[in-house]
Amino acid sequence: MRLWLESRMIAKIETHFQGNLAAIATTGSVMPDDIGVKLMYVLFARFLGSEDGAVTIDWVVLTGFLCAFGVLVATVVTDGATDASTGLGAQVGKLEVTKN
Repeated sequence: MRLWLESRMIAKIETHFQGNLAAIATTGSVMPDDIGVKLMYVLFARFLGSEDGAVTIDWVVLTGFLCAFGVLVATVVTDGATDASTGLGAQVGKLEVTKN
């Protein structure tokens, strides 16, 4: 529905824009503000219809989420690993080494 609506809007604006160009060519009157506004409408409508940047935004959001998740996991694992290594160090420190 959205693409259909955007394509109809683009077609309508382009038709209106072409009509203005024909009128300018016939009368010799130049109205740059009117042409600029019509051109901006056409360019904005085409921008709304394009989907080129959507994949990039998806990847940026996904990468940011994965980085935040990695920091969270590292924080949780660090506490447990520190406790385990401290306990292991204490056990190894209690051992006696004998020479045969």
